[in-house]
Amino acid sequence: MAFDYIDFIVASSIFLIFVVFLFNQVLNYISNYRNVVETSELKEIASIIFNSFFTDKGLPENWEEQSFVPSKIGLIDNFYLAIINVTDLSGSLRENITINGSINFDPDCNKNIWNNTLKLYDSENSEIPFQLYNQSFCEGSGLKKGEIVFNLTLLPHESKIFFLYFSSEKNVVPQNYSLDFPVDEVNYTFEVFPVQEFQAISIDKLMGLRNLSYEEVIQTIPKGYNFRVEIS
Repeated sequence: MAFDYIDFIVASSIFLIFVVFLFNQVLNYISNYRNVVETSELKEIASIIFNSFFTDKGLPENWEEQSFVPSKIGLIDNFYLAIINVTDLSGSLRENITINGSINFDPDCNKNIWNNTLKLYDSENSEIPFQLYNQSFCEGSGLKKGEIVFNLTLLPHESKIFFLYFSSEKNVVPQNYSLDFPVDEVNYTFEVFPVQEFQAISIDKLMGLRNLSYEEVIQTIPKGYNFRVEIS
């Protein structure tokens, strides 16, 4: 009997250890499952809020200019890029020469470009001072065409690429460049590639959020999810 009792104690202990281990595994599984479910739900909510704000212009597209709550808030707008290629034809080193060229910003007058949004950068992403003149405008004061002038240095037969960005953003502080232009040069080519369109976050639309309350913003989000933004 003693042997059987000891066997029972040992077997019971092993069984108890197994049960505790199994129970612990079940608890871990339930906890991990809950974490997976919660993480999945959070990802879904984050995706819905992101897609609501950062995939289009909103409805109406110019909601930031209106006095009513939009059906949908969008923080994206169209921006534009004109790539300029300047090439020396003289075969000589040319230091700090003046380059002048004509650019068609909006020949069809459907972009509503503001001349204060123009920014010129070189291939190293350094901002280049320039001046714009001989400007022509569309109805509503949007920039249609203009001539740009800036200074640069060219090695013999060298080509340099410049990137001219512009948009319809109104809340952009214009640059006030002070330039000393040498005598206008010749023997170079000034080539402008077709204007490219891309989308990015709009400062105008971000500032438009100031005119809406938290409750008004919430009601534009699908499923009525709430969110909070903390800035430290």
